[in-house]
Amino acid sequence: MRMLLQQTWRYLPAQIIAPAVQLAALLLWAHLLPLAEIGRLTLVVATQEVLFAGVLAGWSHFMLRYRAREHPASFRQTEIRVLAAAIAVQLCLLAVLLPLVFGPALSVAFCLSAAVFVTCRSLSVYLAEAARARDDSVSYTCLQALFPALGLALAIVAITQIAATAQAVLCALALAQAAGIVIAAARSGPWRVGPAADTAILKAAVAFALPISLAALVAAAALNAPRYLVDHHLGLAAAGLFGVIYGLGLRASSAAVMLVTAAAYPLAVRAMEAGGPAAGHRQLASNSVLVALVLCPAGFGLIGITPSFVQIVLPIPLHAPAETLLPLAVVYGMLRYLRSHTTDQVFLLHGRPGAVTAIALLELALVLGLTFAGLQLAGLTGVFLGAVTAAGLACLASMIAAHSRFGFAFPVWTVLRIAAAACTMMLVLQLLPVTATVVGLALRVAAGGAVYALCLLICFPRLSATLLLREVRA
Repeated sequence: MRMLLQQTWRYLPAQIIAPAVQLAALLLWAHLLPLAEIGRLTLVVATQEVLFAGVLAGWSHFMLRYRAREHPASFRQTEIRVLAAAIAVQLCLLAVLLPLVFGPALSVAFCLSAAVFVTCRSLSVYLAEAARARDDSVSYTCLQALFPALGLALAIVAITQIAATAQAVLCALALAQAAGIVIAAARSGPWRVGPAADTAILKAAVAFALPISLAALVAAAALNAPRYLVDHHLGLAAAGLFGVIYGLGLRASSAAVMLVTAAAYPLAVRAMEAGGPAAGHRQLASNSVLVALVLCPAGFGLIGITPSFVQIVLPIPLHAPAETLLPLAVVYGMLRYLRSHTTDQVFLLHGRPGAVTAIALLELALVLGLTFAGLQLAGLTGVFLGAVTAAGLACLASMIAAHSRFGFAFPVWTVLRIAAAACTMMLVLQLLPVTATVVGLALRVAAGGAVYALCLLICFPRLSATLLLREVRA
């Protein structure tokens, strides 16, 4: 546990800055861009995420899991060729997907800006994961936090000085990402093309990565299907409104989770390698408690202050829908990221990505069916309700499968007590009057933190805050 906290501390700057930049970007788009342009921008980002998941996610997981076992020079030469092929495949698929998503009347400039953005963002995400595998927190922080912040600044300049369009934002973001790629690639060592790729590495990667790529593709499709569904049935402006609220819920949850998980999975891998499945499971159980400790207060706390938060940070036209829909978006994000950063990792540790694929397929089927039904019955509210229900069922299925197939004991009782403390905090916050000032909001956050800490002491009477994480190991 001490090692996990030390590693978490090293990666903490990126885990604070990156979600803050993403959250700031969503809020700025809500204020600076028309809803139709927000919809266009979020759909391009969603398409990049789907393409990365289907083409590069499997290799990225293989690199994280097995890079240390391979000869560095052989792995680097194989890596170069895999990345080149993956980018080419992504661009070919993008050429097919853009007309399907936006219709045939697309400008060449928009298509080029989307292509450059997809290429730069995919490379940036991969190189950040490679830096994490090398335990290079400097490169990871640059790629995850510093250059995205630069991209946000350039995007503001592009919107205010050039045009308030998705195309201008995509170009600005790609420019900053390209700068980060150059620096991170230079820090990682030489990228000269030498002998042919190592066929043994490729064979092992294909066997390991194909199921993971399928699982990642399905998971990304499940995450982004509601965006495409809303766009198809309600138009780009509705997709923009949905994208802001949906994105806020996801960012709040992912920000909390990533505070502690950047270093968590590699530690579980090391524990598995050194001490076998039991050691890996113990580390994952500790990770799960730590995830719950930060995810529950962040998510339920945001729900508790939603009316005040919306009043302060969103433009007036979005106030009414956000007050209703943002809590649902937060719950969806909490369920989804809790699963992906806890029980889903059990299957990866045991080299059984097919189980992850099965859970992802279940989630996709549930999301498609429930969000479509919800849209028909209750519009945007129904879409969110369908997504929350699908995420809850998929989370439960993952926990059951991890226990029945591999004997992983998710720390249910500990996590439930943490959630009870956070829910109590949420109820207290909802009793406070709505504020429209930043100072008032800050006071509510501080009050919520105090209530949460008090509730933790009540829920864990025999443990101090510093000993809480050891309970799962008992």
